[in-house]
Amino acid sequence: MKRKIIASISIFFLMFSLAWLWDHQNAREFFNPGLADGDDEVVEIMPISNPASMPRKYEVFKAREYVRIEKL
Repeated sequence: MKRKIIASISIFFLMFSLAWLWDHQNAREFFNPGLADGDDEVVEIMPISNPASMPRKYEVFKAREYVRIEKL
């Protein structure tokens, strides 16, 4: 019985720590249009250098907006 308890606790901590590490590696940067200057809701940023190396900024979901389809 002790082996089952130890095994289940170790599996739980393993899964929890892997999920925590994955969450920190895939963090997203959000753009809040309410805090931005101006009247534009979406700001398009054109990087000077390689666009693939620049981090993307995601707009915060609005009220009752659960899914957003963006153009690439």
